[in-house]
Order: sequence, then C-alpha cells, then structure tokens
Amino acid sequence: MAYDPQANRRRPKPAEKDPAPVDALLGDEPTGPSVAPTVEDPPPGPGVTPTPADPVPDSWVLSTGMGAAVGAIIGLVTLRWLWKRSRRSSVAE
Repeated sequence: MAYDPQANRRRPKPAEKDPAPVDALLGDEPTGPSVAPTVEDPPPGPGVTPTPADPVPDSWVLSTGMGAAVGAIIGLVTLRWLWKRSRRSSVAE
C-alpha cells in the first residue's frame, strides 16, 4: 500500500522481511521474487531552457501606452458629458 497524501490515515508498517512500499517507488531492487518490478516513466532528461522570444521594442510599448492613455481620457470625457447631459434632462423635468 503506497503513501497517499489525500488519505487521512496511516499506512501499515511493513514486515521486517518485506521491503517498504516506498522502496519500490524509489526504484530499489526488490529483495525477493514475490515483489513484481514496477513500471515507471523514464527519468526526465536534462532540462532544456527554451530561448526567449524577441522582446517588444520600446517604441511599441511607448506608443501603446500613449494610445491607452488617450483612449482613457476620451472615455472619461465622454462619460462626464453623458452624466452631465442626463442630469440636465432630469432637472428640467
């Protein structure tokens, strides 16, 4: 019985003659023929770090930021104009 972190119970202690279940998971050689070898995924190869993509040019970052700022200002002015217009129409009634 292998260790299950999801289960809230203790696993039984292995007998002295039997290898611990963790030993089978770690890849130790079984001591007796009664223990079947486990089939596991092969160990991962050496880590390969992918090359990073080319960074965005600073001019694009600046122009996008300026465009967002201008769009935000236009949006705020439009909302203010609509809010004042709705207040004028409700006061006139």
